[in-house]
Amino acid sequence: MLYLWHGIVMVLAWGVCGLLMCCTNRWMAHGSDKQQYLHSVLGWVMMLSTIGLIVPIINMDGLDLTKLHNIEGMVLMALVIFVSLQGTAAYMFKQEAKWNKSPAIKLMRQVHRWSSWLLILLSFFAITSGVAMFAEKTGGNFAILGVLLFWILVPLLIGFEVLFRRMRRREDSLEIDLSQYPKITASDFEKRVKEGEKLYILDNLVLNLESYIHQHPGGAFLMEQTVGRDISKFFYGAYTLDGNTNSPSGKNPALTVHSNVARKISLRHIVAVIWDADVDCHKLIVDHTQTQEVNSFTKSFVLKLANKTLKTSLKDFYPDLSTLG
Repeated sequence: MLYLWHGIVMVLAWGVCGLLMCCTNRWMAHGSDKQQYLHSVLGWVMMLSTIGLIVPIINMDGLDLTKLHNIEGMVLMALVIFVSLQGTAAYMFKQEAKWNKSPAIKLMRQVHRWSSWLLILLSFFAITSGVAMFAEKTGGNFAILGVLLFWILVPLLIGFEVLFRRMRRREDSLEIDLSQYPKITASDFEKRVKEGEKLYILDNLVLNLESYIHQHPGGAFLMEQTVGRDISKFFYGAYTLDGNTNSPSGKNPALTVHSNVARKISLRHIVAVIWDADVDCHKLIVDHTQTQEVNSFTKSFVLKLANKTLKTSLKDFYPDLSTLG
């Protein structure tokens, strides 16, 4: 009976729990600011389940390292302990740190990412060999079940990852039905910021990102320094706050361009729409025929109204020139 419970719990812990951990920290991480907590809980459940059901088997049968499944089990137990503790340490360090682009945090995130992928893939092989070993001990014909589980779990993992990558490459529109959100003026916005709300402007959307500040991949510092500002130029990649380039030498700059995941997170944090009735809004187009290249990554451009007339004084109708860079 212990073997049966060992197998059932390990399939749930390594298979189901492993997929759910990918969901909470990658595939569906944009769905809620609380996903990180669920991810941590699932990690500890996987670790405790692994230790709690491998140790009794070792006490009962001894440690026979001539069998493939036993070797996989010991490697997985060591790996799941490492991944859980390292992931917890990385999360705590990230919460305390203000700047997530430091070499230490980057290294911790990379180590956690790749060791987690290794853990999940190895666990799928361990499930298959474990079912075969159970069939050998009990005399049952369960070997085909292990193969089926493997060919169910692996395609699910690959399929969800492919869908996620396709979603991330898309550019979902931020032009949504805004009638569901209250309209506020620029003065209302500034007043609420002074009262302590962590508000930001993206296009004409007002975002409250207080619950997301410490989840931001770039760190809390970037979020705290842009409270109350129009962050459109940073969001679309025209500028980065840390010197407009990720290259210390200034060569081959790689400006931050937010993915579609960031768009989904932004849409979830909309609390209002900037609306000033006394400000005329104009639809602009860019006249590419008059575009001039300043250098390898900067161009000048000419804005015209939609009716093709040239607007000589942009500031007359666009109050925040800084968002254009």
